[in-house]
Amino acid sequence: MSNPNKSVPVGIWKRFETYGLQIVPSLAGMVHEFDHHGCRVKIQLPGRPRQSDWDKESSKIRCLHYRQRNGKKYPASYLVNSVDMTIETGKFQKIPQNAIGSVNHSLFNSPQLKSLDNFTERYEVIVDSAFERWLDVLRWKTGIHTICPYHENRQKSLWGPYLFDVSSNQNFYRPPFRITVTLLKSVSKKNWSQVQGALVDNIDVPIWHIYMSEAHQKREIKDIRGFILNLAISIETMVRSLVNTYIVESAAPTFKNAVGRINISVMLDKWSKINSKNKRWKDLKKEIALVKRVFKERNDIVHRGVRPILTEKEVNEIAQAVLVFLNTGEKQVHKFRNHLH
Repeated sequence: MSNPNKSVPVGIWKRFETYGLQIVPSLAGMVHEFDHHGCRVKIQLPGRPRQSDWDKESSKIRCLHYRQRNGKKYPASYLVNSVDMTIETGKFQKIPQNAIGSVNHSLFNSPQLKSLDNFTERYEVIVDSAFERWLDVLRWKTGIHTICPYHENRQKSLWGPYLFDVSSNQNFYRPPFRITVTLLKSVSKKNWSQVQGALVDNIDVPIWHIYMSEAHQKREIKDIRGFILNLAISIETMVRSLVNTYIVESAAPTFKNAVGRINISVMLDKWSKINSKNKRWKDLKKEIALVKRVFKERNDIVHRGVRPILTEKEVNEIAQAVLVFLNTGEKQVHKFRNHLH
């Protein structure tokens, strides 16, 4: 029997952890709605818990404080452990008609599964960004800046997203469960000896390596804004150090100051001309393009207050490109310094 496809308006549901969100009882079940990157967002607090669930730490909401009058308990405040968010994407997907409400992967063919996976990945970053936007405004307007703090041992969501049919409010797809493993490089004997040598020689760690490390630590806790800002600092300190090595110590101070005031974006735009005779830089066109993107994202954050929306693939590509760029620049710095001495 044939299973005809149906075009449905697609929404995404996701649950987020909300550490430190304390509310008055009358707010239970309340909703915020707003537009974000072309999508309609709805975020809802859990409803009032039953008194038997007041002390359950695993529940979405529990009673934090209560008052007792005439032997009866009345809640004074609730602790919200998680909130549910949905977004209406405004997009349509063709899916098997009997898939609505079932969440059964066997009902989809391979092209459909691939299409839904790509769709989910693209819009999940918007869901995550909308949650961060909501938190920013919540902290701002309440003055409670410790709601849902970044922490290396905490994740903002322990739930994967669901796609649902907006017209019927029924789920029809959830991406396969995936575990992302960060492969850590083991410290080798060679590394150990290099560390010993640097310690004995009292060599300062290049400042760009310090900010590069901080960028990756931010990335591990899903702080993409912090990741971008630290990457930008790392790149700029290396670039300016490299440019300064071109300027001999005898150069006039006014010339050095003028060079120091050149905008980093201008330097990167002219990078291929500055290093036109260096084959190593010519081979890094892709990396330099991604380095420029870091500064575009940085400028959007600093000057326009825009929160970056990047997929995991884009984050990986940027991280790898910046690492190659920094390593190439560091070799150039050492080369010019050795030449001067």
